[in-house]
This record gives sequence, structure tokens and C-alpha cells, in this order.
Amino acid sequence: MLIVGEGEAGKTTLAAKIEDKNCPLPHIDDRTKGITIHTHHFSCESHHHQETQPFQLNIWDFGGQEIYHYTHRFFLSKRSLYVLVADNRKDDTDFNYWLNIIELFAGDSPLIIVLNEKGEVQRNVNHSELRSRYPSSIKDICSVNFKTEEEPDSEKKRERLHGITKLIRDIENVVQDLPHIGEPVPALWVEVRQSIEKDSRNSISLEQFHNLCHTKDITKAEDIATLLGYFHDLGVLLHFDDNPFLHNRVILKPSWATNAVYRIFDDDTIKAKRGRFTRQECFALWHDTQYNFMHDMLIELMKNFHLVYEIGQSGNLVAPQLLPQSTPDYSWESANNTYMEYRYDLFMPKGIFGQFVVRLYRYIENHTWVWRNGVILERQGTRAEIVESLSDRRIYLRFTGSSIPEFRAIIIDTLDEISSFFSTIKVLQNGALSMQPVH
Repeated sequence: MLIVGEGEAGKTTLAAKIEDKNCPLPHIDDRTKGITIHTHHFSCESHHHQETQPFQLNIWDFGGQEIYHYTHRFFLSKRSLYVLVADNRKDDTDFNYWLNIIELFAGDSPLIIVLNEKGEVQRNVNHSELRSRYPSSIKDICSVNFKTEEEPDSEKKRERLHGITKLIRDIENVVQDLPHIGEPVPALWVEVRQSIEKDSRNSISLEQFHNLCHTKDITKAEDIATLLGYFHDLGVLLHFDDNPFLHNRVILKPSWATNAVYRIFDDDTIKAKRGRFTRQECFALWHDTQYNFMHDMLIELMKNFHLVYEIGQSGNLVAPQLLPQSTPDYSWESANNTYMEYRYDLFMPKGIFGQFVVRLYRYIENHTWVWRNGVILERQGTRAEIVESLSDRRIYLRFTGSSIPEFRAIIIDTLDEISSFFSTIKVLQNGALSMQPVH
């Protein structure tokens, strides 16, 4: 189960209340940095028999800061329940943003919307409109007040506990009905999973993972590859099969790896450097023994998440989403320019531009000519200016030079690829994207 929403919406409170309905509210300073994973155990009725069976739900509580939004897509799988926590005192823009994100990433995964009644404010949400927009996904929309400061016997407190109890029951009912629950899997897989969960190591080599499978009589390489993909989807471990630098590592503790990455982006000295820092500065922040011999892999993980790129072999890293917003001074030949716009009709996710820059950074001719929402690229005497405008839901492209069509094709292909990652195919067919030459 993945709990998503803006910072301070009440995600961590919800995760805590599932464990203990009477626990006090977390302090404002205890905001989630990175990802915290909790487990919730309950009994459920077996799909095939009448007796009850133990059920373990892994609850992923994401930090609400914007940097975390970019990495969600590595965990948002189709085998999950999503819970969107919305602070009812905020306006609807963030609310719609998250509904769009869940729709794009999670396909038809079930969704429960929790309206956190902060300060006794009840939010009027148009339930029927939401349900018609997400007919298969929304399983429940509920208002809950997490405060428990009244006397234990007060009517208000009883009401609140009742609301939380109902919410927990709804969550338990929905996860029992996820399509893959009750699917038979080879018994040996279960043994491998139990070994992984008992293992104290944060990561192991692919060879060590193969050896572990061999001890459980899983010996065929293709069976091990299938198992790895399945466990990656379930969030049991992380394995980036198609990345040559990460292929040989199996990360047994996903929260260990992601929190190592977030340690960099949450650090005030890194933030003060405005998006430009060095490998050495990262290594200094990963000084504890848990990161010994893992530094290069963690840098590679940040690159794989498209959070940073490295200028050549210099050790200088750039995180596009931390760059200053001001446009630098650069020269531009304005004769015979070609203009294009890349339009998102309904919704433009944040983070597209940062990923675009990380993918095409090799064409950056002058590394001072990249900023939060713009970059100048150059290839074989042709230059491209790419500027993102979230408020217009557009990316503006301007080209000058002798071989514009080839360079334009590279840029458009990259934008298409990123957008298709963000979008379900049906959204694309509805005209989420339209390319417009501008004269």
C-alpha cells in the first residue's frame, strides 16, 4: 500500500494510526524524509477455504517534498493499493495533481481517498464527479479526523476512532481483493522471500542472490530472473535489470537505497549549492559504515532515477530540479529559426524537464546554460533551446543551424519516451500530447 499526497497532509499520521489507533499525532518536525516502510498484520478469510489466514500489508509512506515525487515512479507498481491523503484546508490543485499522478502511474489500481479533517474543517468533495472520472479505481472516499486529544470517553473521540477503525477495515478489505492476492506462487519463492526478509544485509551481488536461490533448489537462470522481476514489482527488493552498472546488485532493503539518495537531496549544504555538487560531497554524506563500498552504486542509482548527471568524468554532478530558476545570459542566432511546442492538453506532470536534461546532457555545450526549466543543447552545428512552462502545460522548442530535422527527431523522441512513461496509452490517444510547428 502506497500512501501519497502533499507534505504535511497527514500521510505519516495515517501510517501510525493503522498500527495504533490511539497513538498521538506526530510532531510537525517529524516530517518523513525519504520513505518509511511499516508492516500491518491482520487475519483474512482465505480465497479458497473458510479458515482465516495471516495477511501482511507493507505500507510505504512517502515524503511529500517535491524531490520525492520524481522517484515515486520506481515504486508505483500495478500490484498495489494507493491511499491519497489530502488536507481539507488546501485547495484542489494539489488534489487533482495527485489524482492525475496515480491515474498515469498506477493504471486501474484501487484507490482510497482520505480527506484529513484538520482544524474541524469538513471538505465538500464532489463524490459522484470523482467516481465517474475514476470508475474502476476509487474504492472509498472518507473524511477522517486524526486528532485524539479529547478525554477517552468523549463522544467526539469515539466518533473519530470509529472513523479510523472503518478506514482500516476498508483498507484490509480492498487489499485482500487485489488481483494477485491468492495467486499460487511456487512454494520455493516463498522460502526465498522469507530468507530475504530475515537477511540483515542492505544489498548483495547478483551472484549471491543466485546462490541463495540455489540453496532453495531454484537453479534455472530464467526462473531466477522471473523471480527477481516479481519481487521488484512487489517492492520486496530493487533490481534494475536493464542498467549495466546496477544489473549485478540486488538491493534487499529498498528504503535503505532510496533514503541514501534522499539524504543528498535533503541536505542543506547540497541545497545551498543550487544543483551543482561533487561525488566527493556525496561520499562525505554517506560516511557511515552502512554505505561502505556502496558509494559508486548509489551515485549510479541517482543517475538511474534521472535525478543527476555527471559532467564527463569530472566528478561534478548536476541535479536539474535543484538548479536556479533565473535564465542565464547566452548568445542566440535568431535568423532562420524553427519553432515548435510540445503541448499537454489536460495535465503535465512535474519532473519531465529534469529527466529530459539528464537523458540528453551530453549535448549541453556550455554547462552554465542550463537552469531549472531551460537548457541550450548543441549537435553538429545545430542548436536547440528547450524551455518548460508548467503553467502553460507546454515545452517550447527553438532551433537554429544546418541540420535541424535530425536533432529535432532526437529531442522529440526523448520527450515522447518520457511522456509515455508518465502516461497510460489511453491518455496519449486522447490527445494528451500534440506537436505543433509554430510559424
